[in-house]
Amino acid sequence: MRPLVYILFAYVAGILSASLFALAPALLYLLFSISVLILPVFYLLKRPFKPAIIMPCFFFLGIIAINARTNIELPPDHIANLIRASGSVEDSSLVRLKPDGYEDIKCVVLTSEIIGTRSRVLVDVKQISRNGRWKDATGKTLITVNGKIEALPNDTVRILARLYKPENFGNPGEYDYKSHLNMSGIFAVGYVKSPSYFIITGSNGRSITSFIAQTRSTVRRFLTDNSKEHGVLNALVIADKGGLSRKTRAAFAATGTSHILSISGLHIAIVGGFFYAVAMFFLKRAEYTLLAVNAKKVAVGAALISILIYATMADFPYATQRAAGMALVIALSLLMARGHDIYNSLAFAALAILAWTPTALREISFQLTFAAVLAIAYLVPRLTEIFVQKDADKELKNLKERSAMDRFYKNRLLPAILVTLSSSIGVSPILAYHFHRVALTGLLANLIAIPISACILVLTLLSSALSFLYEPIAVILLYPTDLLTMGLSVVISFFASLPFSSVWVSTPTLTELSLFYMICYVAFNFNRGRYYRYALILLITIAVTDVIYLTARPAAHARLIVDYLSVGQGESELIRFPNGQT
Repeated sequence: MRPLVYILFAYVAGILSASLFALAPALLYLLFSISVLILPVFYLLKRPFKPAIIMPCFFFLGIIAINARTNIELPPDHIANLIRASGSVEDSSLVRLKPDGYEDIKCVVLTSEIIGTRSRVLVDVKQISRNGRWKDATGKTLITVNGKIEALPNDTVRILARLYKPENFGNPGEYDYKSHLNMSGIFAVGYVKSPSYFIITGSNGRSITSFIAQTRSTVRRFLTDNSKEHGVLNALVIADKGGLSRKTRAAFAATGTSHILSISGLHIAIVGGFFYAVAMFFLKRAEYTLLAVNAKKVAVGAALISILIYATMADFPYATQRAAGMALVIALSLLMARGHDIYNSLAFAALAILAWTPTALREISFQLTFAAVLAIAYLVPRLTEIFVQKDADKELKNLKERSAMDRFYKNRLLPAILVTLSSSIGVSPILAYHFHRVALTGLLANLIAIPISACILVLTLLSSALSFLYEPIAVILLYPTDLLTMGLSVVISFFASLPFSSVWVSTPTLTELSLFYMICYVAFNFNRGRYYRYALILLITIAVTDVIYLTARPAAHARLIVDYLSVGQGESELIRFPNGQT
C-alpha cells in the first residue's frame, strides 16, 4: 500500500478544483471539519484503514491552502494601494531632477541577484514619501535596476523608482506573470533607471541569509574574474544564469539539455554521489573505522550534508528545493535502516513542497522535476527487461573475452541510456505544452553532455571551496574546467546545428497529453494481459483519429480575421485568411 500517493492525489485534486468550486469559507471549513471528524469514528468502529477514508480531508485541505494564497485582501497601507498613476517626488535628496511618476521609498532588502547588466532586488517596503513626510507602508516589491547592485539581505535602502502593479499583455495562452507574482506575495513591481537612484543606507544586522548571499557573491566574483566560461560555471554552482548569452541558451534549448543549466535532480545526484564515493573511499582505508561505525550510513550522512550546502549556495530555487527534498527523504530512510518506496518518497516530497507552497503545482520546474523522476522510476525497470537478455538463455562462446564488455554495457552504458530515454519520454509532452518545442537529438546530446557536465560541476565546486582557503590552487583547477566547458559547448553547438535537431509543435491539449501518457503506460504493460493490448489498439486509434481530424479539418472561419497582439511598446497583427493561411 502507498498511502502517501492517495493523499497526494486528493491534495492535488483539491488545489486544481479550487477554481471550479466557489465555496463560501464557512461551508468549506464545515466540510473540512466533517471529513476530519469521520476519522475517529472509523477508528472507534475498528474498521480497517482505507486510503479513501482520509482522502476527503486532504481534498478540502488543498482547496483551503490554495485559497489562502490566491484570495488575499491587501491592507490599506500596502504599497500596491499607495501607487500613484503620476506625480512627482517631493523633497527627495536622492536627485536634483524630480522625474514624473517616481516614488521615494524606504525598504529592507530580502533577496538580490544580478542578471546580465541589470539587477533584480526583492524588497520589503517600510515607508513612502508623501508631501515631504514619510508614511508607513508594507508589502513586498520586486525592483529591477538598470545596472549592477551589490545588495545583501537585511540591508536598508532608499529607492527612487517607478512603481506599478504587475499586468499581463492580455494575449491568449500567454504566461500568467501577474498570478505568478501575486501567488508569491508580490503585488507591486518597480523600475530604477540608474544605480544612483538605489542607495544603501545601512543594515539591520547580518543574518544567515545575508551570510549566504555574501558567500554566493564571493564565489560569483571568483569565477567571473578567473574563468573564461564563467557564465556556465555560475549557473552550475550558484544558479546564476545572468552570464549566459542568448546564443548559449538557444543551443541548450534546441538540444533538450537546458536542464543542465538549471540546478535540479541531476546536479543533486552528482554532488551526493561524488561525496558519498569520497567518504566511502576514506572510510575503507582504516579497518578500525569499518568496525566502529556503519560506513554506508556515515557516507550517506556526508552526501546529505554536501547536498544541503550545495542547495543553500544555489539559494534554493524551486527545482533545487524539490530535488533536495527528494534526496532528504531517501537519505533519512537509509539512515533509519528502513526500506523506501520510490513512489511514496516522491509523494512525500511533493506533499512537503505543496504544503509550503501550494502554487508550486503550476510551476513548470515542479512539473518537469516530478515527471522526470516518476518516468525514470516507472520506465527504467520495464525498459531493462526489454533490452537485457539473461545469460542463462544463451550460449556465449567467448565468455571471458566478452564479460568485461557485457559488464560495461549492462552496468554503465545501458542504465545511462535508459534513464535519459525515460526522462525524455516523461518531460517531452510538458515541454511541448509550455515551450512548443521537442528536441529530437536530446537523447544523444544528453548522453554526451551529462558526463561532461558532471566533471565540470565537481571541479567547479572544489575550486570554489578552495578559493576561500588558497586561491592560487583554486585557479589552477579552473584550467581543466574551462577546457571541459569549451568541449561541452562544442558538443551542444554541434547537435544544435543538425537539421531537425528540434521541431516546433502546436500546443497539445490536456486531452492529448493524457492520451500520450496513457499510451505509454499501456504500451509498457503490453505483455501483462490481453486487456492492455485491446486498450493500446483503442488509444492508438483515438490518437490517429485526432491527428487526421486536426490535419484535414476545414478552416474554422470563412472570412478574414485580424488578431491584435500586445508586444509591449507596440502592437502586432496576425492575419488569418479564409483559406487557412496566416
